[in-house]
Parts: sequence; C-alpha cells; structure tokens
Amino acid sequence: MAMSGSLHDEIIKEIVSRMPVKSKIVGSCNNLVLVLNEEDVAFLINPTTLEYRRIPNSPLALPKHGTSTAYALGYDFASDDYKVIICSYYRDVLEGYLYCTFVDVYYAIMDFWRRHESISHYGAIPIHGFGVFLNGAMHWLAGKKYYSPSVIVAVDLTNEKFFEVPIPTITTTSLLCFYGILAL
Repeated sequence: MAMSGSLHDEIIKEIVSRMPVKSKIVGSCNNLVLVLNEEDVAFLINPTTLEYRRIPNSPLALPKHGTSTAYALGYDFASDDYKVIICSYYRDVLEGYLYCTFVDVYYAIMDFWRRHESISHYGAIPIHGFGVFLNGAMHWLAGKKYYSPSVIVAVDLTNEKFFEVPIPTITTTSLLCFYGILAL
C-alpha cells in the first residue's frame, strides 16, 4: 500500500462519502486514509486503488465508557512502515479535565500493537481534528482540559519519543500542514 504524493482532502472526503457504511476519516498520510466506521473498526484505505486493510482492535485499548480517543496515521521512513497511533485517556466529564493518557501504536508491516510511554498529563484533543504528520513526526493539539488546547504534543515516528512544542495564545483550535510548515 506504500505510495508517494498526497491526495487533496476534498477528493479523499468524496471517496469516503461513497462508502456503504457510515465512516469518518481520522487520519491520512501519503495517499492512505485511516477510516473509523460506526462500530469503531479502523481501516487503512488506498482511495486510488480501493485496496484496504482492517486494522485489528488493540488488545491494550481502554474501555469505551468514560474515555476519549484520538487517532493518527503516519509513516516511519526508517522502517518503511505505516503506524497507526491511538491516544486514549480518561476524562472527568463534569470538570473537563484529562488524565492518564495511554498511547498505543500499530505497526502495519508487522501487524501488531504496542503500548508506549504516556503523554505526561496532557491529552490529545480529538474534537479539534486528527493528528498532523510532518517531518517524520505526528503532532496533536493537547491540553489539561478537554476543550482547551495549551500545547502541541508530537511523537517522532522513528524513535517513538514524545516532545512538546509550546504554542502562543490562540483562537483557532486546529492544526494543519501548510506548504511543509506546521500551522495553527
């Protein structure tokens, strides 16, 4: 399924909208799209060839009740492998605080899951879109509160180490890659 280049977001949305099962795009990288269907089953899809692969459920996943999840799809140049990253965390619904973040990584070539270090006390905020893949790292808006991004959390896909990127006071709540530059 390895490809080069990138499909325009509108083309990807059009292709996925024709799928028979209600689905949502939760990540994309190098012409591959990570789709989650209404039963929370994930698929890697090549919209050009219509090839797809069902991603097995993580045996490490948190229970659905009382948790939130952010997905991402990236490419590790060193291992020539696509990685699906799932950040799961518990949240206090009344106060909106995030805590106890877990990070699970799926290795497409080897077809297995592995749990990694947690993202300190921050949680990726899935309501603000999926992770942005840039320069070999996946980036998410994150924060201590569910609706309040305060930092960009990133993971280098080769060494799988996390780092934080401070952000200025912002009014926008989404990340994007603009001509090879991470933008708010």
